[in-house]
Amino acid sequence: MGERARNRRGEGKSRDLGHQFTPIDLRLIILDEPTNNLGARQSGEVLHVMQKAKERGLGVIFVSHTLPHVLGVTDRIVCLRLGRVVADEPTSTFTPDSLLKVITGLSEVESGTKATSEAGK
Repeated sequence: MGERARNRRGEGKSRDLGHQFTPIDLRLIILDEPTNNLGARQSGEVLHVMQKAKERGLGVIFVSHTLPHVLGVTDRIVCLRLGRVVADEPTSTFTPDSLLKVITGLSEVESGTKATSEAGK
């Protein structure tokens, strides 16, 4: 698929996202990988809309694997691994490296603690 087609689709996605924020009684926005497959400009637009929603007092749940976006727009990070919460802390307590270690489980390996999972039992 050519760059032009990808950009058009990405631009539409970011415009559609903005229209989803117009209901009158909106209190919570849940975004699951909203910047996935978007270019830098379109991702920036989505992040800007999220920031504006926060400023208006709306709750925003942002699910993403794009760590710079997560660290740039969130107040709190809740990290799940294997269906369990492994971190629930203010964003300010994380660096890109420490967040990556929590996500991958390397922080547990380094500290000598290993989370047990009920998965597979």
